[in-house]
Amino acid sequence: LKNVAGTSWGLSKNIRRQLYLTAVERVILYASAAWAHNTTARQQKLLSSIQRKFLLNITGAYNTNPSAALQFIEGLLSLHIKARMQSTLVRVGRLGRNCDYKGIHCGYESYEQPSPPSIIHPALFSLEDRIPHGGQGPSNRTPFEVYTDGSKINYQTCRAFCGIANTAVTKTWEAKLSAADTVFQAEMLALKVAIEWTNTANEEVNIWRDSESSLQALKSFYVESKIIQEAQMTFLGNDRIRIGLV
Repeated sequence: LKNVAGTSWGLSKNIRRQLYLTAVERVILYASAAWAHNTTARQQKLLSSIQRKFLLNITGAYNTNPSAALQFIEGLLSLHIKARMQSTLVRVGRLGRNCDYKGIHCGYESYEQPSPPSIIHPALFSLEDRIPHGGQGPSNRTPFEVYTDGSKINYQTCRAFCGIANTAVTKTWEAKLSAADTVFQAEMLALKVAIEWTNTANEEVNIWRDSESSLQALKSFYVESKIIQEAQMTFLGNDRIRIGLV
């Protein structure tokens, strides 16, 4: 690999960078989940020396430039850090183990785990007519409408919904999530809670969203998210609920 890094291959800088990210780095970090959990100082030095050759090749910088500066210029992580990241992801996400890295605790219970395939029969999974295509909303307005949203600003993740009956606000709800949660998780959790709440109403309800990705996920039959599956089950059980995009 060091010999390969000694030439520019006659390619532009951007292409050399992509080759490093998509080919070289993956070869170096192959099976890192097994060997990179506790890297020694010698292993870290070896990884740094290998990466340095490619950093010089990509940037075209002089040999006197420090590796840390070249990593910053190209936006590349040190190999031993990236290897540890991959190892932690596998241990927590696949093996169900708790991990600690530089004072950060990664608990298995704190992360959403893939769920078994949906138990809904494909013939009963009919959501296309209740979630319109192309960002359209339900054709008929109802006296009772619900608006939901999820957001993440300054590392603060929140979800909320608001129920309106005949132009009067009848229900408001909001909850704060962990800073590690994503906007998509907040959107889906807000939609799930709104569906569960409107399921108790004995009348037709329109739920309005501003996130098309959450609607597409709700319409998808092949999902591994427990949040989405639970929302689908409740939604399918009440044909008076319809969902649209604001």
